[in-house]
Amino acid sequence: MLKKGLKFAFLTACVSGFSIFANKIFVTQADPLVFTAVRNVFVALGLFLLAFVSHRTFSIPHLNFKQVLTVLFIGFCGGGLAFALFFTGLKNLSAIEGNLIHKTLFLWVVAFSWIFLKEKSTKFSLFGYVFVTLGTLVIGGVFPKINSAVLMVLSATLIWALESIAVKKMLSTIHPETLAFLRIALGNPVLFLLVFMEGKSGSVFTSKTFQVWPIITSSLFLIAYMTSWYQALKRIPVIAGTAVLAIAPFITTLLTNIFISHSVNSFPLLNLVVILTGIVFVIKAYRRNEKVLQEG
Repeated sequence: MLKKGLKFAFLTACVSGFSIFANKIFVTQADPLVFTAVRNVFVALGLFLLAFVSHRTFSIPHLNFKQVLTVLFIGFCGGGLAFALFFTGLKNLSAIEGNLIHKTLFLWVVAFSWIFLKEKSTKFSLFGYVFVTLGTLVIGGVFPKINSAVLMVLSATLIWALESIAVKKMLSTIHPETLAFLRIALGNPVLFLLVFMEGKSGSVFTSKTFQVWPIITSSLFLIAYMTSWYQALKRIPVIAGTAVLAIAPFITTLLTNIFISHSVNSFPLLNLVVILTGIVFVIKAYRRNEKVLQEG
């Protein structure tokens, strides 16, 4: 269970690294809010078809009032508001900066897991948290100056951290593919509402928004990201999953160095080694805990 979940988490990290690099290019060429709203229509359709094919039917289980509120939070906030904040902020940041801020997700998830999931920390997991934090933020880190763009991306990250906790709870009730579809389907009206409120409805059908390859590529990235991420969260603790996601900025950095700056000399190899060390500690902690539970 843990091993398969970790494979999905590493796949998610790889998709995230490529996705943010590509989406930075896409949102620079079009209005980020409008592009995201239109793109997510195709994502919702793709996720619906994936859920239908996976289960040969599409059904939502009976949910109590609290679970309905949780799903609405996942959709309206995680699948709507957070996307609007993230991609609007990303337009005025580099792909590396955007990914760096997004990968502080791990720190917020650790804090929220202690509060909401009552997850306990061991010596190994604490070592892991420290190493992942050092590798992400301290050793040779790129610190963007605080401005509205940074605050937008950070706000989106905080929402996604809370959403990760909510998703982890709901995956024991709803299939990952179904929950992924609900997230986008419920979030899309929020995005279009924001488009209309900002007076950008005229941009929805322009050639800048409806660029075939950016729309298709970005949609496939998000479908792959959500599918693999929800499969990971179904199998492993949310802290372990977000720790693995911390390697994504290095993929973005490598792609940026190769295709934008045309230099690989500045690749932060030490950071990557430190984060991988932290991930090993976190995984070791959960493996030991899993072994104790099995023996008990």
